[in-house]
Amino acid sequence: MQILDFLVDINGIGQLWGANDQFLGVLSNNQYDVNSISNPHGMYGAQYGLFIQH
Repeated sequence: MQILDFLVDINGIGQLWGANDQFLGVLSNNQYDVNSISNPHGMYGAQYGLFIQH
């Protein structure tokens, strides 16, 4: 499987989790999904989101 095929397959269902079992967002290109790391206004994708390191 090529990396591009893998990324297409997990789009919208892949999840990021921290070492402490903290949910860090969904791997999705959907900018309107509230849990997407691509949502510029969401908790997981915004520049000043809850889990962004500054």
